[in-house]
Amino acid sequence: MNQTNVSDESLAKLKVSLLNDNKTSKEFVVWVLKEIFEKDKEQAEQIMLSAHQNGSGVCGVDDREQALKLVGKVADLAAENAFPLACAMAPVDPYSEQSVTFVTVDDNVKLEVLYWGGAGRPLIFLAGLGNDAHVFDKFASNFTSNYQVYGITRRGFGASSAPTPTDGNYAADRLGDDVLAVIDALDLDRPVLIGHSIAGQELSSVGSRYPEKVGGLICLDATAYSERAGVKSLLLNMLGFKRRSKPVFRPFVSSACPTPIIIFLNQTSWMFFKR
Repeated sequence: MNQTNVSDESLAKLKVSLLNDNKTSKEFVVWVLKEIFEKDKEQAEQIMLSAHQNGSGVCGVDDREQALKLVGKVADLAAENAFPLACAMAPVDPYSEQSVTFVTVDDNVKLEVLYWGGAGRPLIFLAGLGNDAHVFDKFASNFTSNYQVYGITRRGFGASSAPTPTDGNYAADRLGDDVLAVIDALDLDRPVLIGHSIAGQELSSVGSRYPEKVGGLICLDATAYSERAGVKSLLLNMLGFKRRSKPVFRPFVSSACPTPIIIFLNQTSWMFFKR
């Protein structure tokens, strides 16, 4: 987003987040989100889980006066109930504005999907292990002048649903099917998938099974893991399962991969993102 497009109004907006601590009960956090921030039960639980897993959960964006009122209400309720729950306010980065939606991809599973705007062919960013789509917040704005830019937080992380960690729930093809479900739900025409690190699993799964669904695959320090070779998903280790797994290193390059995007990633923003 160019600086000339940034309004004084966007600079005045503040992001209000709940901070995680080791004493406040999850039930109380959900109640606060419903009572003060007017979230429904599902939204409240997703924000609570985001705070628990990432240290903070975004409750909303408001002007300074309203944000201060919300922070004060949370502090008062927390004190009345003897909990140390606290809120934080931070300016909204006008260069990384995004809309957030949740897409149902499986029974009782919804994924957080970010959209940073733009025009042209759609791009979808998939984060590495342990990250959610917000890791691309600043990076994504480099592409909005030529592309529609999206990001998906995979199941088990961030604000997305976290089903029971089993092979069936976190297998590479299951994760690939999640990406395909988002593509179908948003009616995206052959998007380019850009995956960092373990996102090579999703890229390999989608590209090898449904090449007609994507316009290209770009791996950023990514490795493909083949479940057909008997390899268990590394996500299960991250989610608490202790398994021994052997990665199958095999390059995966789509013939339809758009060269200009690769050149741009190599020469400019991707090197900055890696640092």
